[in-house]
Amino acid sequence: MVRWPALAVATLLVLTGCGDGSSSTAPPAPTVVEGRFRCPDPQTDPARAVDRGSDALPTGARAARLCLLDNNDAWSPPTSVLTTRVDDLVGVVNAQRVHHPEPDTGCGGVGAPAWTMVFRYDHGTRTISGDNGGCWDLVVGGTQRFGSAHVYDAYLRALVRQRHAEPPPQAEVTAPSCPHGAYPSASPAADPRLLVSAVWCHRAGAGWRRAPAMSPAQLATLRHDIRTSGSRHGPLRLGRCRGLSSSTYGLLMGRDAWGDLVAVDYSCDYYRLFPPARPRAVFVRMLPSSVAVVAALEHR
Repeated sequence: MVRWPALAVATLLVLTGCGDGSSSTAPPAPTVVEGRFRCPDPQTDPARAVDRGSDALPTGARAARLCLLDNNDAWSPPTSVLTTRVDDLVGVVNAQRVHHPEPDTGCGGVGAPAWTMVFRYDHGTRTISGDNGGCWDLVVGGTQRFGSAHVYDAYLRALVRQRHAEPPPQAEVTAPSCPHGAYPSASPAADPRLLVSAVWCHRAGAGWRRAPAMSPAQLATLRHDIRTSGSRHGPLRLGRCRGLSSSTYGLLMGRDAWGDLVAVDYSCDYYRLFPPARPRAVFVRMLPSSVAVVAALEHR
């Protein structure tokens, strides 16, 4: 009678593979993978853009790059690479909650950036992806999580802090072209106060066309307005235009000192401004000197 329990245990060990040292579980995913520190193709299928590394990012990241994943939302990734306190960002990624099997949560919302983010380590890289629309889906290794917008915002805040602590590059910054579509593509890290070069764009059907070149004095006037705009934020009141027609609609398209794309659109005698690393725009009433410049540009 006493031999039955021992026989049962031996049988269980054989059935589970424990008795011969074998295991039915798959080997753990690598914490880092081989790869170059560069952005994936923006047209890549989101499922293919993410690597098959571990379900959490390891510490020890040396740099991180934010990249565009095309979902028809107009935005431009920052030109700079984050190289300071990158492991703080790794902590934000790993802190986001994992999806568990559950019924449809009914998330809605479109028109938000989709992105990939590449981390560089001493012996490899990691690539994750996010979509800031809907449920804020974030994919890390084999996990799907909530919280993509939290990671996206944390990256931008860290990059802006890094830029404040170092001088901008000394490379020449050339003005961009006017956008082809209705919505201009701008960088969420761009600082309009540090606008270096720009063009003025007229609305032309579903797109934009470039106006004759702005003079340095005109650009300096508009830049001064932006730099001193802090006390003039307020609600948009298009019925109270002063000095400009209510149909005025122009676009200042430029680059800041880091080469990031800046887009400031003008309606009536207001303009819409996106401060760096902030998801919401503010509306600013123009100074009289800017009203005169915009009037001159729009009548060319």
